[in-house]
Amino acid sequence: MKSSGEKNEFQNGSGRKRRILMKSIIREMYHGNLAPADKPLWKNPKLKKLMDQSGDIEDQIDDMLEGESKKLFSELCTLQIDIAILNGEERFTDGFKMGMRLAFESLKVDKEK
Repeated sequence: MKSSGEKNEFQNGSGRKRRILMKSIIREMYHGNLAPADKPLWKNPKLKKLMDQSGDIEDQIDDMLEGESKKLFSELCTLQIDIAILNGEERFTDGFKMGMRLAFESLKVDKEK
């Protein structure tokens, strides 16, 4: 994917203009460089530990089951994964909307001043 960036000028505290390279999030989205769902979860050590423990217990239970019980357990595990994915999507969407509301409110002109 193409790396995008744009040069922007801004004035620092002394009033001098400085040029910096800033990535545009809009351009990053356009080029497909943003994918929060693809972020590896194991970078969080607490989450990795919990996921490993959960996987170990799932394997132990699966080894104890046979026939219909094994099939039902497999369906339960699949449903839990689907629920976690949908929950992640909802939390991301809610967070994004909250961030946009914060940005919008910060740009509004306060008429009470």
